[in-house]
Amino acid sequence: MKPSFSVEAVSVAAALATIDVLEKTNGVAHLWAMGQRFIDGVNSVIARMHLQEEVEAQPWNVPPMPFIWFKGPHGERREAMREHFYRELTNRGVLMLSDHMNFVNLAHSAEDIDAAIDACERSLRLVKDA
Repeated sequence: MKPSFSVEAVSVAAALATIDVLEKTNGVAHLWAMGQRFIDGVNSVIARMHLQEEVEAQPWNVPPMPFIWFKGPHGERREAMREHFYRELTNRGVLMLSDHMNFVNLAHSAEDIDAAIDACERSLRLVKDA
């Protein structure tokens, strides 16, 4: 077998450009801060609404990968709450996966995160009152 001299350099160039942006913008710190801001903000909303036994925002390993977990016993109520919450959240312009981690990115500002927290609060109020 003869070796191939064909290279796939586009992905290498993209990776190097990504690293450059992360270094120049202090991107890793921004991702961590925005993810933690979201998690803390949603958990604050959950606490004010006395829903800590049923819902929790948490990192999926790291803060830039937040997840809103509907906990407690498996059953119709938990699934109904989860489905209702994510549907209402989407209606408010925030798309989050209900069964997988989500991702904060460099484009997310503190204002974006606060708007997402507000959408979570509005959605949780509807779910709680249902």
